[in-house]
Amino acid sequence: FLTSLDLDPAQPFTHSNYGTLLAILGERKDARVHFLRALELDPGFVPARRNLAFVYMDEGDPDAAAKELRKVLELLPGDAQAREALDSLGN
Repeated sequence: FLTSLDLDPAQPFTHSNYGTLLAILGERKDARVHFLRALELDPGFVPARRNLAFVYMDEGDPDAAAKELRKVLELLPGDAQAREALDSLGN
């Protein structure tokens, strides 16, 4: 991932995938940075937005998570993962 980011740092897909790996490894802060960068590059990139919401949930920030999940559902109304996560937050 780092080589890909060095070669082309403007790829939201790579930032999002690297963020996912970091989140799996428990590096939430660094994961958040890469999800946010992916969204700077492409605000409509649903996987990064959904995974950012999950990081916020893991960090204990349900308001930020709900905000991102609502944006996911605006972009992709049938997103079952986002709907389930939002429902689990009581929204």
